Amino acid sequence: MCAAFSPLMALNPKTDNVRQATEQGVQHLFFVCEIYKTQISRGRFFLHEHPKAATSWGLWMIKEVLAMEGVVTVDCDQCAFGLWCTNGVGEALVKKPTKWMTNAKAIAVRLDRKCLNEKSEEKHRHCDLLKLDKKGMRVIERYPVALANAVSKGQRVELAQKGELATLEAGSHVDEPDVWQTHPEYYESIYDANSGTKLDAG
Repeated sequence: MCAAFSPLMALNPKTDNVRQATEQGVQHLFFVCEIYKTQISRGRFFLHEHPKAATSWGLWMIKEVLAMEGVVTVDCDQCAFGLWCTNGVGEALVKKPTKWMTNAKAIAVRLDRKCLNEKSEEKHRHCDLLKLDKKGMRVIERYPVALANAVSKGQRVELAQKGELATLEAGSHVDEPDVWQTHPEYYESIYDANSGTKLDAG
């Protein structure tokens, strides 16, 4: 649905197809915003993403969610997460400025990354999106792995802070101590999963 709110869409003639795409996009946004409100009212989390320049950020249903307590926005450049593509010149990073809306602070903090070209002396090349074919555009519609990991880690932190998720329920990460180090009491008694017989912990 992002295409319906692209600045490029505004340059197209107001044909029936364009009007229909816009109407469907607005209906979809209204629907998901109602879901976001439900998530917030029940103490749950949501994450919404659209291009930073999308006209959808100015729509009333988005503004209603933004006005709710605990909801924040954060901008990121996806090249900072390793989004790349290949064009006629070769491989290059894709900047793809993106805006996020969420009530999960731990996710927002992890998504707050900007293009390193702004601060680094060594500049990287960005892929020209206007010169990509359909296959190339499909590639950059996928989130880079580092970005997906950032969202997952942020969600995990939020759920753990609420007491809805424990290490043993989600598995440990390389940046966390082993469970036996933090909870040695879990290993004082070990039982066979099938017979229920107590096993020798040694």
